[in-house]
Amino acid sequence: MSLSAVQKTVIADTNALFYGYPIARLMERAGKGIAAELLTRYGSGKRIAFICGPGNNGGDGFVAARYLHKQADVCVYLVAGEAEIRTPEARLNWQRWRGCKQADATAADLDLGCDIVVECLFGTGNRGTLREPYASVIRRIHRSRSIKVSVDLPVPGYRPDLVISLMSEKVPGATVVDIGYPSRLAERIGVGEVKALHTPDQSSHKGENGKLLIIGGSEQYHGAPLYATRIASKIVDLIYFSSIPENNRLVHKLKEKS
Repeated sequence: MSLSAVQKTVIADTNALFYGYPIARLMERAGKGIAAELLTRYGSGKRIAFICGPGNNGGDGFVAARYLHKQADVCVYLVAGEAEIRTPEARLNWQRWRGCKQADATAADLDLGCDIVVECLFGTGNRGTLREPYASVIRRIHRSRSIKVSVDLPVPGYRPDLVISLMSEKVPGATVVDIGYPSRLAERIGVGEVKALHTPDQSSHKGENGKLLIIGGSEQYHGAPLYATRIASKIVDLIYFSSIPENNRLVHKLKEKS
């Protein structure tokens, strides 16, 4: 099974939490990278509005605003209440931003007579149809003449001039910012992979759901590889099993019972 860039990002974020890597450090690097890309591409002295949601995508926007405060005229709009900010990292960076900002922002509140609008509403956390008040906010942004930017992954219906993706390209043509995700985490398996387990569609065909090789077991121990085989049979099409002859026969018995 091949994973999309969005799925890989969700896995990476989940595993960072699982292994205790500071999300605040990743957010700081993300915001710094976003700010640097905006300055490189559009220059200093611009009026910039960050339209942020209550999750970590919004937190990235808060950090970027802080890095831009000496080179641009920046205002941050939170399309949610302060109490709705979902993570401690995003909440901390909302508090650290001392410039122009407004919580509980609606479409009517946005001052979009600016040079650049940066959408940081949901990133990879968005699911399904955009609801209110976010839908009205996006419609209002579209009516502006500002340069339109999206951070990580645009929300449905948003048509930005530039997408700044974190870690990897989420949409074709996006500019990618390296947030310094440590290789020691990228090489490990964690709960992120469990969350991303694939359930085959009932209409899928053989070969569409991947292959898996399981190596394990001994004369004394056979439970773990047999459990792995049983679970894998519900997820992938083909399983290759390698163990001692006795365990191989047990797997064949499992196959006969299925």
